[in-house]
Amino acid sequence: MKLKLVYIVHLIILIIVGYVYYLAIDKFINFLKLGGFDGYDYYGTVYLILRAKLLFAVMLVTFPLIGVFSKNKYGWIFISFYFYFTILNVIFEFCREGFDDLESVLLRILFISILGVLEIIMNTKKISFFYYKIEKNKLLELNIISFTIGTCTSLFFSFLNFPEYL
Repeated sequence: MKLKLVYIVHLIILIIVGYVYYLAIDKFINFLKLGGFDGYDYYGTVYLILRAKLLFAVMLVTFPLIGVFSKNKYGWIFISFYFYFTILNVIFEFCREGFDDLESVLLRILFISILGVLEIIMNTKKISFFYYKIEKNKLLELNIISFTIGTCTSLFFSFLNFPEYL
């Protein structure tokens, strides 16, 4: 089996999804331990989901996971939307926190660059046409759709986390 460029993108998405799922499960278990909940408590679970916003993170990383396993234009949109969402979310965090130390600035620039390269890889002909079966004339349209969805989702979560913007 020949290693394709799309498999590298899929591997990175699977690592991100696994990490977010692990964090969500770990946070849930720690909440149950610290809260004194012996078994499954409905109210404790609802409180955790609402307070820690775990459901949002798990739902968001599920979209690119679906995109990894579907070889059509919807899978491509799910993956691209997640990259655009993550890039914009990091930029919004960056603008909100400012330029405090050089290390965090460089890490964010590196993270944005890696995600940008992954988005460029998703737009190459080898991946968009040969893997996801997207014609070249439809690629710009799908990029606009995924960018719009990513921007709206990122703005929604920024306003949700910081209601003073409203």
